[in-house]
Amino acid sequence: MQRLPMNKIIALVIAPGEFRDEEYIEPKTLFEQHGARTVTISTTLEPVTGMLGATVQATLLLKDAQADNFDAVVFVGGMGARRLYHEPEALRLARQAVAHNKVVGAICLAPNILAQAGVLKNRRATAWAFEVPAAEAVNQVGESVVRDGRIITANGPQAATPFAQAIAELLLAAPTPQ
Repeated sequence: MQRLPMNKIIALVIAPGEFRDEEYIEPKTLFEQHGARTVTISTTLEPVTGMLGATVQATLLLKDAQADNFDAVVFVGGMGARRLYHEPEALRLARQAVAHNKVVGAICLAPNILAQAGVLKNRRATAWAFEVPAAEAVNQVGESVVRDGRIITANGPQAATPFAQAIAELLLAAPTPQ
């Protein structure tokens, strides 16, 4: 795969605990190895622990995140993603990213955030499980990684690397509209 242009900035949104470690670490590593800069976002700047024990500290609060500052916004899964299903700032960022034609990704349980935000309505998507009523409007697909326009979803930790590759390929395919 080609290197991503150095000016690409990818937001990784994690829950304030119980995020799925490899769904954060594998994409972050791949993006950075290919030249992108990543910014970790959460509802807290305190260190948070993943389901498998990784400790991560966000550098930007979710309430301060603006989609225009990123080329892609990626929502990380894990059990903790449930804490973001109804988090107004997570829903705002998802809606804002789609409205501004950014690349948007969500893996594992995190596609529920996109469904709750209304940005998956009548779109193809996959998830570990769809758990919010708004997911009834999603065209649910039983594949590991699904792309619908500039939105990429994946169904769990085993898909973390292919998910990250799909996001990187989409970023390489066309420049982010201004």
